[in-house]
Amino acid sequence: MFPGYLHNLNTPLHLLKMQTSLVLQKLDTTTSAKDLKKHLQQLQLPEKKINELVQIIQYRENFNSLEKQPLDLNSFLNWLEAYWQNNLLFKHNVELKVENKVLNFTTIPLLLNFSLEQALLNALEELEKEPKQVQFFLTIEKETPFLKIILTTPTLLEVENAFEPFITSKKNHLGLGLTLVQKLLSLFQGKAEILSQENTTTLTLFIPQV
Repeated sequence: MFPGYLHNLNTPLHLLKMQTSLVLQKLDTTTSAKDLKKHLQQLQLPEKKINELVQIIQYRENFNSLEKQPLDLNSFLNWLEAYWQNNLLFKHNVELKVENKVLNFTTIPLLLNFSLEQALLNALEELEKEPKQVQFFLTIEKETPFLKIILTTPTLLEVENAFEPFITSKKNHLGLGLTLVQKLLSLFQGKAEILSQENTTTLTLFIPQV
């Protein structure tokens, strides 16, 4: 799950290396305190970006728990948007348009995070050769005893049953992502449904309240 992060971290790390090299060169020559301060301040920019990306990665672990707990959905959605904007899998600029009607929900965080993660990954893989700016729509509402999540993406599935194992239209893929989502949700009486037509795919996740 981390190729995009490695790509993003490489840029500020490279910049940090360059700026450090410049500072060391300045120290070896006659330089004013003003010039040195300017270069030191430039070092802070890549450092800030690296810290931001590391915090996003670390925060992800909060949503991989198998223990039932109440979730602040606004907090989760804020993190989710930051995570996918910075992850940039396949170097796409991912924009999530979210309509959330639920503030809090008690569930197993892994059910929510894993299901959405696989759904987003599946959509991005379908768009690998498409324009780099992609927009997904996410609607969240409560349908007792479930949290109903509707993900709409500008994709068209090329397989008849996306939940069947080992069925895929993508090269070098096992076709297990959505299969595992359906299996995991069903273990807790949840489910997933998918509809694909006219270059639009709608995946509905029923995350159980446990």
